[in-house]
Amino acid sequence: MSRDSLLKKPKVPLPELVILIFLSIVFIGVIAYIYYCTDVNVPNLVLGSVFIVFFISSLAILNELYKKLEKEYEKNLELERIFTAKLNRTYEGTLKALSSALDLRDHETWGHSARVIGYAVAIAKKMGLPPQEIRILAWGGFLHDIGKIGVKDSILLKEDKLTPEEWREIKRHPYIGYDMIRQVDFLEEAAEIVLFHHERYDGTGYPMGLCKDEIPLKARIFSVADTFDAMTSNRPYRRPRSVSEAIKVIRSQAGRQFCPECVKAFLQLSNTELMEIRRGMVGIDEMAFFHRVLTPDKSKLEKLNLA
Repeated sequence: MSRDSLLKKPKVPLPELVILIFLSIVFIGVIAYIYYCTDVNVPNLVLGSVFIVFFISSLAILNELYKKLEKEYEKNLELERIFTAKLNRTYEGTLKALSSALDLRDHETWGHSARVIGYAVAIAKKMGLPPQEIRILAWGGFLHDIGKIGVKDSILLKEDKLTPEEWREIKRHPYIGYDMIRQVDFLEEAAEIVLFHHERYDGTGYPMGLCKDEIPLKARIFSVADTFDAMTSNRPYRRPRSVSEAIKVIRSQAGRQFCPECVKAFLQLSNTELMEIRRGMVGIDEMAFFHRVLTPDKSKLEKLNLA
């Protein structure tokens, strides 16, 4: 039995419905016949009473049948809740396993991903994306650097400036990450974010050199959030920029590195909002974070600025 069939509102089965309609017609016909075409006497009154009792009994039987169907519907709802809970645990486990694998290589991955998701979701909300699209954006954002698992430690953890050859190695990580997660059904759409999050609006990005609307919208949104967090975070080779400085850079790159519409939505966020998102991601428990991202209930998503 499919999930949708489990959740269909129960209806009176067709045979019983036909019988009910037939009995109603017969009942009305008999009463009309007794009233208009026969004398009002004891035998006719008895006959009418019998039909009334029979009709009421039929209604009672059908009512019991409907109650039984209601109970079955409630049972199916409970099965749906159990199914959803198990599915969410599977999602959480998959994301946890993937993120933990990368976090063992680069301990800053979790914090960076959480902050970027916060910024990206805030931008997406300004642009009016529906909740399901926001969830996909969050999944893709959380795993956007998963492909770095395939990059050598000597390059990934290097504190000095990378050589051109090392940069070519780094630029492979979107392909590696895409190949990893596109095989997971519920991450298929999120895989596009992993593949395209380093593309630039003017076509000078990587790995495919896409431009403008060739780049999926969620990847364009994520690019703004990812760059903002990178600029405002500490790195071994440079100090972080202030929020105001980073905003100026984002604004100046509209139409070049970034989608103008995404930049417009980003600029609607105040410095206070951006700082609140950043502070809100500090010290968050990972499994609680996964649960909130995966939960379609809007009130729960709002607690993490995800709705």
